[in-house]
Amino acid sequence: MPDRCQLAVASKTGPLYSFESCPKRFLSRSTLVQINGSENVRRKLPARANRQIHLGGSTLDHRAHICAFFNSRDEEYRVLLPFLEDGLKSKEKNVHTVDPRLRNDHLQRLTAAGVDVEVANESGQFELRDWSDTHLAGGHFDQHRTLALFRQIIDKSTLDGFPLTRFVTNMEWALEANLDTNALLEYEATTNNAWLRQDGPINPVICTYDLNRFTANIIVDVMRAHPMVIIGGVLRENPFFVPPEEFLEELHARRARIVELQRKYAQLTPREREVLPFVVAGRPSKQTADELGTSEITIRVHRRQIMRKMKAHSLAELIRMTDALESHPETRHQNPARFFTPKS
Repeated sequence: MPDRCQLAVASKTGPLYSFESCPKRFLSRSTLVQINGSENVRRKLPARANRQIHLGGSTLDHRAHICAFFNSRDEEYRVLLPFLEDGLKSKEKNVHTVDPRLRNDHLQRLTAAGVDVEVANESGQFELRDWSDTHLAGGHFDQHRTLALFRQIIDKSTLDGFPLTRFVTNMEWALEANLDTNALLEYEATTNNAWLRQDGPINPVICTYDLNRFTANIIVDVMRAHPMVIIGGVLRENPFFVPPEEFLEELHARRARIVELQRKYAQLTPREREVLPFVVAGRPSKQTADELGTSEITIRVHRRQIMRKMKAHSLAELIRMTDALESHPETRHQNPARFFTPKS
């Protein structure tokens, strides 16, 4: 096995991180990583008595909260089926949460791979859940309710005599719910707190993300919320992981910035909001005036007013502001027709 990993992550919006020159430290009890000049120190965690769990060519330890990125469903099943099969052989509980529209496809893929789903169901070793009765129960997401539900599943599994519960969850439910990115990340970070601090066996959780559906910004932050990552079918310790307390503080500060940006955006007149997408897209004032049926001088006035009200000192800063606003569902709702995209 090489000393350095050389993997790249890409989403539907283009390349993200390269894992080139990241040391492999799968089994270390503490890790010091330095990213962009800042140090993140992971506190030492006690060794666990778990039986070794193999996944993606490596071995899980106490950091059993994993984000797994896949380019296709075929790749996902190729990597994760051995994880399910190992759980069944070890007489452990396996809980999968999927898109209800793909429930039958999931069962068919397991059966085609040789998994006796009927026997696994009857023994209680396999439980297939729709995200409509887990994360989106009642038609909306509540992180506290969801975490309590999974705690109940673990408690019941323990009472039923299972030594461990393995979770695999398709995370596209967040897109289905049009969830605020911060809410998704807070949930992932809170899960770290719940999972990494529990006593007894660590029940592994794999959160699967379809790279064709999630944007680059979301994938980058999702990586930072997981101590372990699967990329290219290989399990790696994640050098971009941020401890949950630190990440939650960052998310709370980010939410405060969004509220302030929304306040500034609310000061724009309807016409200024109409001009804003053209400014962000770099359209000249004359072209914008022609497309909106007004004068160039009027557009220039609107541009100055936008910059003043948003307190943006440059176009680059204004673009960053609009990117942040566009990622927030409440702001998108104010302008449902593709928020910051010019009409033409």
